[in-house]
Amino acid sequence: VTPPPTNNSYLDYKDNTVLRVIIFVNYINDNPPQFTKEVFTGGVTTDADFGSEFMRVRAVDADFGRNAEIQYYMIGQTQMTLSEGMENIQQPPFLVDANTGVVSLNFDPQKGMKGYFDFKVVANDTGGLSDTARVFIYLLREDQRV
Repeated sequence: VTPPPTNNSYLDYKDNTVLRVIIFVNYINDNPPQFTKEVFTGGVTTDADFGSEFMRVRAVDADFGRNAEIQYYMIGQTQMTLSEGMENIQQPPFLVDANTGVVSLNFDPQKGMKGYFDFKVVANDTGGLSDTARVFIYLLREDQRV
């Protein structure tokens, strides 16, 4: 039996007891996605329509290729701070597009509604790494629009 080669020894590739193995490492998913902000703030007016897209949450991933692909999800319940007319809003009042992070209305705002919403979103990459951010959305009257 021949001892295995060391860094200083000669490796004879014609020797039948030696198995040549080549390993290619494509890339390891070692970076989690990171939201561009810890807190996203947006506003929607009471004259907006059901399904309106009005803001976007965004995360970036320092990995490459498939390892940098991000999916967005809402987590937990949406907290509502109600002033007027918001008692019958369905859960969730907003939807987050899994691929783009675009936030859209899942209810039809009515004149006279006042208040704000608070929920969390998570950004997951294909390797299971993630980050979380908080979202505040204010319901504004048309005359409060900036």
